[in-house]
Amino acid sequence: MGEGFKVEEFEASRDPFDPLRHDLIIITDSENRFKKLNILIANYEWELEGLREMDSPSEGPLQVFPIPYLVAMKLMAGGAQDEEDIRNLFLVMTGPEKEKSLELARLIKRDKNLSRVLASGRHGRRTREDGN
Repeated sequence: MGEGFKVEEFEASRDPFDPLRHDLIIITDSENRFKKLNILIANYEWELEGLREMDSPSEGPLQVFPIPYLVAMKLMAGGAQDEEDIRNLFLVMTGPEKEKSLELARLIKRDKNLSRVLASGRHGRRTREDGN
């Protein structure tokens, strides 16, 4: 990598309440010329499937992890911010992406969690429009 870069390795957490359940490599540039690069090591076949769905970086800039697979990872993490992210992602997803998200949620046994998260966004939260 060169002298100007710092590479840190983190093992997956063994704590069942910690959302980071993946080995992680973080590469930073000491001169801040480049963005930080986080490399998550895939643990599940469905994560590898999501990586295969991405366009090749040789065909242009590195693509974002496909939204349905990102939703599944956020369901696995299960934090409050993850739930908010899931609600926001569902607002911009296409019908087929929503179906794939539901399929993945069933696969990872988080379909009830997904239903709860989506329902709480519609019914369980007050908004500014409510005056609260």
